[in-house]
Amino acid sequence: MVAGLLALGGCTETLVGFAAEYSSNMYSAVAGPPAGKQITVTLRKNESVSGNRAYVRPRQAILKLNGFLPVQPDEVSETASGFVVSFTLPEDLVKPAQSKVYGPQIWGELLLPVETGIVSFTGLEHFTPGMVHLGVRLTPVYAGPLTNLAGVVGEFLRGLYAAR
Repeated sequence: MVAGLLALGGCTETLVGFAAEYSSNMYSAVAGPPAGKQITVTLRKNESVSGNRAYVRPRQAILKLNGFLPVQPDEVSETASGFVVSFTLPEDLVKPAQSKVYGPQIWGELLLPVETGIVSFTGLEHFTPGMVHLGVRLTPVYAGPLTNLAGVVGEFLRGLYAAR
């Protein structure tokens, strides 16, 4: 009986989207919330790299996920402090995640073109093109009764441990 209810509850789990994590020792990127087939990343307009100013060019960014074709940005919107870049994930990545065939994570990298401003001895800033590689890890996020039950049980156990 319990196994049947768990199987039925597992069938109602739906894919919310993909949680993204970006890692780099040179440039910082902030991932957006899971949103279906799209992932978003917030980038600063300029950042100090090796003591020089680096100006990001997000419209030429490329998302390369292991085992899939590279993806270019769908939309780039400019904010006061940076850029919000959104990518639509390939359909052959999303479909297996919807049917829960995939493993828990997909790895890849975000190739981000930058221009580094180097100030010469005359005081002029010269721009040198470059590329920043950000490591990307995508994890499918599901919602449903079993996910909610696991969250409630996890909070209960954390409360027990904290009260100890």
